[in-house]
Amino acid sequence: MKQEGYAAGNIVAGYTHVHLGSYPVAARRWVEHCLAYRQERYMQG
Repeated sequence: MKQEGYAAGNIVAGYTHVHLGSYPVAARRWVEHCLAYRQERYMQG
């Protein structure tokens, strides 16, 4: 198996594609977590 991607600290990069059309609950949760992260980040100043 060929390794693909890069990870260091809190950075993960790769060519992997995710299609959430078949599982809309996962898409909604991902957006909710992104919004929560943004709120936490900007609330800390």
